Amino acid sequence: MGEDKKKNQFAKRIKYLREAKNWSKKELVEMLSINLSTYANWEYGIREPDFDTLIEISKIYNVSADFLLGITNDDYISKEKFLSEISNETLINWYVKIGETGSEKDLEKLYQIYKLIEE
Repeated sequence: MGEDKKKNQFAKRIKYLREAKNWSKKELVEMLSINLSTYANWEYGIREPDFDTLIEISKIYNVSADFLLGITNDDYISKEKFLSEISNETLINWYVKIGETGSEKDLEKLYQIYKLIEE
């Protein structure tokens, strides 16, 4: 994988994860104790964080650094994975209501609800 493609993958994933949590960039930079322009450059694929910050981002989102870097898709919640893991009838009905018009963000929220119920 080329260097630009790796940066682009990281940028897409941190944006996806931030939006899935409904966090603003400002909220996230406060959690990371960095300035907004630094974070924005990561999301735009212009720069990358250092290793310590990469680990911190992984902890905040509860995903692996490999996922953030695009090495693996194991932490990515696809519709197929969601439906294969779900066992709660109410959540299945919610999923059906979301239907094909639901966004990845909606699916992530529903998956988090499912995980909470299972715990």
